[in-house]
Amino acid sequence: MGAKMFPNDDFLQSLLTGEPPLCDTVTHEHFSAQLLAEGILLIEPHQAGEQDIVLSCGIHGNETAPIELCNQLLQQIFAGTLVPKQRLLFIFGNPPAMRQATRFVDENLNRLFCGSHQQAEANLERSRAAELEQALVSFFRDATRSRLHWDLHTAIRGSIHEKFAVCPYQPQRGYRADTLALLACAGIEAFLFNHAPAFTFSYHSSYTFGADAFTVELGKVAPFGENDLSRLSALERVLRALITQQPLASDDALAEVKFYQVKRVITREQPEFSFAFSDDTANFTTFTQGDVIAKNGDKTIFCDVTGEAVVFPNAKVAIGQRAALCVVPVTLKDVCM
Repeated sequence: MGAKMFPNDDFLQSLLTGEPPLCDTVTHEHFSAQLLAEGILLIEPHQAGEQDIVLSCGIHGNETAPIELCNQLLQQIFAGTLVPKQRLLFIFGNPPAMRQATRFVDENLNRLFCGSHQQAEANLERSRAAELEQALVSFFRDATRSRLHWDLHTAIRGSIHEKFAVCPYQPQRGYRADTLALLACAGIEAFLFNHAPAFTFSYHSSYTFGADAFTVELGKVAPFGENDLSRLSALERVLRALITQQPLASDDALAEVKFYQVKRVITREQPEFSFAFSDDTANFTTFTQGDVIAKNGDKTIFCDVTGEAVVFPNAKVAIGQRAALCVVPVTLKDVCM
């Protein structure tokens, strides 16, 4: 191939040890690679197709399965067994948190985009959010090209739908069935459509650059080395096809997929906040109208309608932040153009 950017072409090991790269730029037979900043790697094919693809992982440092998968793809690219045909931006979002095996160092990075990082005193995550936003400005420089961004995560708790995608709020554009079908081919079992703007990385890409952007949840958090990446084989197959510009058969891919719409957000407003269910209750667990969902100080939060489900419940978030999403089932025709 050519010169090595990292020992053993192992980007992840270099990040976890904090070792500097062997060089910042390399040129191989089919592509060039440039390290733009720690954890941000640009892959430019010598003959690129018409799509710019961002694959981000590690926005939360302890969500390791997507990190390991992205590193595996990079190793294949550098080894020459995966030949990129599209421009790629690999983002390993929060290397300090990855090294500490924590969700974040100072605060949740995935609440600091769309300029939200500017609204308080700088810290590690706020500075990183600004750096990631600038990386997207540079990468998405050509507005005539198709733009795709999958922000890969794992969840704190288990889920009735092991793999699901959160679709950023985009009322002006709506959603295309073919875009969702691509994720369904990758093993996504459910789609959750947001009801309002957010400060997440995927919303930033969607709102600011018009990218087909999604937050993709891929199972439950596990430490490095304890992930069964065979459970992500469908995702890897689709990513390899996207990277190499190969067609994917997606007919009927959405036939068995479930769709949900965010109905409301539960925000932690008081120091005394708790849910009325156990910590091992799975995402998308449904409730009956009148069931108690949470206690927010002296306020009791009830289930509004039978079939309402709770997603991403986290009683430990900071006061003023989202503690859970309450969602209801919808149909594909309700959400797609």
